[in-house]
Amino acid sequence: MENASRALMMAGGILIALMVLGALMLMFNNLSSYQEQNDITQEQAQVAEFNNQYLAYEKDNLTLMEMKSLYNKIQSNNVQNSEITENQITSNIEATVRGACTGTFKDISRRI
Repeated sequence: MENASRALMMAGGILIALMVLGALMLMFNNLSSYQEQNDITQEQAQVAEFNNQYLAYEKDNLTLMEMKSLYNKIQSNNVQNSEITENQITSNIEATVRGACTGTFKDISRRI
């Protein structure tokens, strides 16, 4: 009888240990899933923040100064991310001038 009692206690101890291990694994998986979701949310926030810099230029009628600012912003981004080719921005800015234009350009060699 004493051996049966000890066997039941050992089996109960093993079951409790398995339940604790299962609970620890469940907590680890939930924590891992939470971290992945947090990383995705953070990446989406960074993309939105980056895109917001350029949304001001998403209109039909840009002034020449706005086009120059956009060009400079693109160039600055490309210099900062010169080692990461996937973060490079290519610019193809076309302009149609309507009406009379007056003014001078000091840096005519740089194309906008």
